[in-house]
Amino acid sequence: MQTTKVQPRFYAACLASYSEGILHGKWIDATDDAEGMYLEVEQMLEASPSEYAEEWEIHDHEYLDIDGGGGFDCTGVLHDIAERVRMYEKYSREAVEAYVSNFGRWDESHFENSYMGYTTDRKDWSVDHWVECSGQTREVLDFFIPYLNEDLILREYENNYSFVEYEGEDYIFAPA
Repeated sequence: MQTTKVQPRFYAACLASYSEGILHGKWIDATDDAEGMYLEVEQMLEASPSEYAEEWEIHDHEYLDIDGGGGFDCTGVLHDIAERVRMYEKYSREAVEAYVSNFGRWDESHFENSYMGYTTDRKDWSVDHWVECSGQTREVLDFFIPYLNEDLILREYENNYSFVEYEGEDYIFAPA
């Protein structure tokens, strides 16, 4: 998998302006920390042509999977966005967003404890992981490998692990 260097960002829109039929907002760099993003939002609200500019929503985003269904009130989750983007460097944007798409929320500790990697072939990954975890010597495994039921091993992993399809790959998460 090739990970492309991306610039995650979101468009913060002033709701008072929006209610008045005015499009006023700003693209915010999501690679900043939560406090930095909040200051950018505050500056956008201060520059609003609306007299009552206090509330805002995310109306668009790039390289972030934020599902808000037409607007996402993000005041309370800037910290989560900052954590997610920071984890892009350590793992990948795809792995982090696959986690969010599966679990519906961001939890850094749970992600780090459950993320097992990614694959394009579930069966190969399952057999390789089973072999790795078996604790057997290579000689013993070489004897048994022709007798392995790879479909059964895959079914067991699919029943106990989360395989999340995201952008053409399967991201694997262990049970909590």
